[in-house]
Amino acid sequence: MAQTFSGITFKTADGKVIPADKVDSVKKALGGDVAFMHKANQPTVMYLVAKTSSEKKAAADSKAKFAAMIGQPAPNFNLQDVDGKKYDLAALKGKAVVLNFWFIACSGCVAEMPQLNRIKSAYQSNEVVFLTLALDKADQLKAFQKTHKFQYAIIPSAGQTHKTYGVYGCPVSMVIDKKGRISTILEAGQPVNQALPAAINAALK
Repeated sequence: MAQTFSGITFKTADGKVIPADKVDSVKKALGGDVAFMHKANQPTVMYLVAKTSSEKKAAADSKAKFAAMIGQPAPNFNLQDVDGKKYDLAALKGKAVVLNFWFIACSGCVAEMPQLNRIKSAYQSNEVVFLTLALDKADQLKAFQKTHKFQYAIIPSAGQTHKTYGVYGCPVSMVIDKKGRISTILEAGQPVNQALPAAINAALK
């Protein structure tokens, strides 16, 4: 039986299953610079592949774009969550907005969900709006929610918004201040437990 982590099965590019406790070893064997690939028709499978030169460039470009976005107006969006509620960023001025970019087969995304839920519970909905933008389809997300409750409003099929915001790897959390400016970007691998509440509190001032 395939070993899993948080409901995710890891595989090499040729389809060989990687036991969860061997993922780090495989990453090292691939030179440490790997991409975690997700296929839309396999929402619970994560493929580990060595990054190509173009993927490395895309990651570097994303980091540079993030740096340039700090303090700038956030790109506008009109989104609808899995329950049909609509969100217009322009209409949310005066509130802090927290965006989380993720997808189901991202083990790091799933691992930080309990922390994100605890952070959300500390704020009132009339002062902070929490949106999570997933690459997966609504039906996949609803099925996932049965075993992994995410308290954010879940936006399905948000790939275009990922691109608009320069998100290359997940998870990424962004905070938009009350004036509609991007004030903080926490990239994959950065702990959210303390950094995200601090960023939200600063955005509310």
